[in-house]
Amino acid sequence: MTQFGRPAAHVDCMTNYWEPTAHLLHRPEDTFTADEQASVACLLAFFEEMDGVGPLTEDHLWCRNARDVEVFARRLQRLPIARDDAPETLLSWLNVQQSADLNSFQRARLEAIPGWSG
Repeated sequence: MTQFGRPAAHVDCMTNYWEPTAHLLHRPEDTFTADEQASVACLLAFFEEMDGVGPLTEDHLWCRNARDVEVFARRLQRLPIARDDAPETLLSWLNVQQSADLNSFQRARLEAIPGWSG
């Protein structure tokens, strides 16, 4: 059976990484921890990047790179490496994420990518 024209197997592998952060939007901003503030900012940038709107911020670029890595990872069924046709800048970004100080949304986003192990 398919859902929205996709094979069921593909639907089963999708991870809802954004919903925990989206629930924060129901709380007053002044109750957010520093991690929650950073996660919400990144989530909003993720939505804007998806819609092609908003300013080009560091969060937007982070979300764009995560999406680009996921495109390769889903096609390859693993993270891209140097011998693949992924741009060197994307491979470098991916390498930096292994030791970066990430917020909760970013960690969940990366964990949704096939082959990620942070």
